[in-house]
Amino acid sequence: MSFSSSMDNNKVYEDIALSSSILLIIGGVIGVLGNAIILYFYLFRIKERGERYFIPLLAVVDLLGCVISPAYFLVSYLSSTVCQVLYFLQIWIPGISGFTLLLISIQRYLLVCRPFGPRMTQYWKRVSFGIVCFVSLAYSVPLLATAGVYEENNTIMNQTVTTKVCTYALHPTSSMSAYFIVLCLIVLVNIMLTAGFYIPVLRRINVSLRFSSKKYEIQNEGYSGSNSETIPTSVINNGSLDH
Repeated sequence: MSFSSSMDNNKVYEDIALSSSILLIIGGVIGVLGNAIILYFYLFRIKERGERYFIPLLAVVDLLGCVISPAYFLVSYLSSTVCQVLYFLQIWIPGISGFTLLLISIQRYLLVCRPFGPRMTQYWKRVSFGIVCFVSLAYSVPLLATAGVYEENNTIMNQTVTTKVCTYALHPTSSMSAYFIVLCLIVLVNIMLTAGFYIPVLRRINVSLRFSSKKYEIQNEGYSGSNSETIPTSVINNGSLDH
């Protein structure tokens, strides 16, 4: 009886894991296809990229992220080496993506809010993206040494199920806790800076749209007014001619 119950619980756990895996794979495939379409249009359809230098780079990074993220959740528990590599990539690739969004926000800020000020040249765009990759690499490398796989006991329907988990620190220490806090602060500062550059851009665009809308309304009113003034005159003239 207990053996049958254990088999049923294992079946339930397998069903949960299978459904989660399917959702991860579907999400990864959608992400890969979406970013691949963006790359196709920017590389083969859009001839004049102008100030869109970072968009194809962001699409490449996000495409890699859509491949690595499902792989991390599906196979990172197989060995400590696989765990270390995938955990490292799981931090490095999203880090590049987040900092690239920050670069895009800075670029948009300079274009919209400082149109007569300095702009990013092609050289500085390449340098800034290289710095982004290096900074993300620098704070992700320690995971190649600290990450690992450990076994964890979970209770499902009063039965203990042993699972393997990939963690960022196989042997937690105070220094690793500080490292994790620094990672969280980096993410928080990045979000705040990106929002700080985008808010003035959105405000300026909103003002421009309002101005364009009012200008359009004034032109329409002027056009309607001129028509209303000319029509009665023609009617009067026609009437006088008939008379």
